[in-house]
Amino acid sequence: LGFGEFAAAMQLVSLAQAGNEITQDSLKREDLSSLDPPEMKGLDELLARSMAIVNVVRPQENGTPQVQAPSTNSWFSSKSAKKIQTPLTAVTSVIDGLKRLYIEKLKPLEVAYRFNDFASPLLTNSDFDAKPMVMLLGQYSTGKTTFIKHLLKSNFPGAHIGPEPTTDRFVVVMSGSDERTVPGNTIAVQADMPFNGLTTFGGAFLSKFECSQMPHPVSIN
Repeated sequence: LGFGEFAAAMQLVSLAQAGNEITQDSLKREDLSSLDPPEMKGLDELLARSMAIVNVVRPQENGTPQVQAPSTNSWFSSKSAKKIQTPLTAVTSVIDGLKRLYIEKLKPLEVAYRFNDFASPLLTNSDFDAKPMVMLLGQYSTGKTTFIKHLLKSNFPGAHIGPEPTTDRFVVVMSGSDERTVPGNTIAVQADMPFNGLTTFGGAFLSKFECSQMPHPVSIN
């Protein structure tokens, strides 16, 4: 569900819990924006067991104070009397702030509703810390490898150029301490790489996926 569909579903739950009949006429008559948040029995207990963050202040990590996660009622309330803001001293960069907002606000919801089972997997630290990527797509022998070599002004491990289809797999070119080729099954399980989500595609895809590492100023910057 998108955000709009999810909000509409929660409003229908609130309407049903209030004892109203769910019909097209009642939906037109009711002011859905004035409804109270739906009662989610057992959600707080589930989060307390799985995440251990409800009504618990996290200990300091790396000398930085953590912000207490809000209860589930504040997640569904669109008319919060007071907004909870992370202190400016608690974050060191925009990426760090986005990471903390995701961990404190969104990740508990994704875990509670098993969002990773039917949509995208849970984000990890490597997803936030990873550098921007550029994806090249195209048919065989359209110049993708040649274009990368032109940008790098050098060859890279695993690069093959010829008249026949030579690159028969998905290749990630990134910086590394030395020139080498890493199989997809290996790089997909490395915690410091932003490719953990690719494991959902199975071994057939990972067998056609590899990483080409080399020390180069373009890939480093």
